[in-house]
Amino acid sequence: SGDAAMAAETPSDALRCAHGTIFYYISRLLAEGGPEKQRQVEEMVATCAASKDTQFLHSLFEFLLKGGHDDLLLRIDSRDLESWLRGRDDVYRLWRFYSCHGGDAVAGDVMRERGTDARSALPLSDRIECLARAADSYSAALRGGAAAVGGPSPSSRPAFFGAGRG
Repeated sequence: SGDAAMAAETPSDALRCAHGTIFYYISRLLAEGGPEKQRQVEEMVATCAASKDTQFLHSLFEFLLKGGHDDLLLRIDSRDLESWLRGRDDVYRLWRFYSCHGGDAVAGDVMRERGTDARSALPLSDRIECLARAADSYSAALRGGAAAVGGPSPSSRPAFFGAGRG
């Protein structure tokens, strides 16, 4: 009966259900489109990004990534997102993340390291692309002044989702 089905549920199942409900409403608002819905999505994502629950944050990041919402994902200003991207070895998104948050010098380092990694089987054309992106990021850092060279500074960049990384 219904009680038997309820007994089979685990706390993990309940968490997945709760996460799924939140993600359903974000998906629905994204599908509806329009400036008011976008504002609501941004408020929901900002609220979610403020969570201290790492498992939930990773679920949020995965949801946004799989849904093709990179721009929304990369606007989240969070050490958890930075670590998650590093753990996935997702250098292109990590580069975009740093660039989005004013860390142009760090973004340049990410691309330079990728382009010069002797252990990587990366084709020459991809290495050249990485080094070109690194050069562009370093140029942006120099144009941005001392804050950009030293890395992201929460007080020197516009407010994005989350509580910041500093």
